[in-house]
Amino acid sequence: QAAKDARQAAQHRVDQQRAENKAAESGAVGKAVNNTKAEYHKKMAEHNEKEAVKEAREGMGTTKSDSKASKIATDANDAVQHKADQKRAEDKAAKSGPVGKAVNNTKAEYHKNMAEHNANEVKEELGVKKDKGVVIRRDSSVTPAATTPKR
Repeated sequence: QAAKDARQAAQHRVDQQRAENKAAESGAVGKAVNNTKAEYHKKMAEHNEKEAVKEAREGMGTTKSDSKASKIATDANDAVQHKADQKRAEDKAAKSGPVGKAVNNTKAEYHKNMAEHNANEVKEELGVKKDKGVVIRRDSSVTPAATTPKR
């Protein structure tokens, strides 16, 4: 449940950023609509982040649970922020000249890698790791990972 809440929080942060970007480019009516959407997604992201921390704390049941839950929430929030920064850099790259495009594509790649890193940290803290086609859980059970076609 904590992972689900963290994923939902991440999606709301991305949707919030998207709505804020649309509001900046819109007229008066579009600005009002998109600012309302952004506020909704902000509140939902905060709610899901709190729920993720709460679920993580309940699931751990140790004295270390507060710091571990805090780390999970921080990593999830960092992943979301990097995704938003990636999108922002990609948008700037599309509107830039050749030098700006190169700079912003590099920024987008950096934020993409950092978002993946933070997402993997969250998965590890929650006890799920992927390793060469196998999902390894902390309870030592091993199950085949879902196969995805290579691009």
